[in-house]
Amino acid sequence: MFRHHKLGSEGAGVEHVSTALPGDESPDGVQAEGVVLSWKDSHEEHKRILQVGVAFDDGEVVEFEAHVSDYLHLSAEVRAQLGLAHDDDLIVLGLVDGAKVPVRYDPADRRQVVVDEAALHQRELQRHIASQHDEGVRAQERRRGL
Repeated sequence: MFRHHKLGSEGAGVEHVSTALPGDESPDGVQAEGVVLSWKDSHEEHKRILQVGVAFDDGEVVEFEAHVSDYLHLSAEVRAQLGLAHDDDLIVLGLVDGAKVPVRYDPADRRQVVVDEAALHQRELQRHIASQHDEGVRAQERRRGL
């Protein structure tokens, strides 16, 4: 599962694990947090090419490139389970410079690192749900004249 590839002229990118929500297993490896150093649009629709850096406690820094979807699509079933609006099926991911992203790495070779898309999707879904809740509370307060 852990493979690190620099993007070449052929367009080969980091091999990564992508899972559907909710409740899917996380990929193997040790979880850590990386930072988006830079990004650019991919030739693939709704994908970004991220340059991610990971700084370990011992001072080692690893940088890698990853092709990552820039949005999360929620099925009707997931929206219903979570009580989200019918038209609320796309969540745009905040994959910009400085954004923190969950990663997984092989402890035997920390250069073998990937964006943990399952964890990224879970985190962004939780943020979206919290945002929807906050909007609902504000709307109720406005209706009550608070």
